[in-house]
Amino acid sequence: IPENSHLLYTCAGYGNVHAIFLCGLIDFYYKKFTIAGSKHHLIAAEASHPEAMYLYGMILISQGQFNEGSTYLKQLWKKQGFQTVRK
Repeated sequence: IPENSHLLYTCAGYGNVHAIFLCGLIDFYYKKFTIAGSKHHLIAAEASHPEAMYLYGMILISQGQFNEGSTYLKQLWKKQGFQTVRK
């Protein structure tokens, strides 16, 4: 994926929320650009992208930011239901 990700980053640049989330995955996990990846996840989470809300919340919790991280999980729970958070 990363060698062909220029299209994905272009879509993210135009505001495609799912593309922003996917760029966050590539940056955070593949390229190890944790700050850039977290920023992409934050943008997607703020746009109510369910997977981004979950992942960003869990990243924050893993970094010891329990209150802020749990806020995203609670928002996801309210919008999508417990089964979404549980998956």
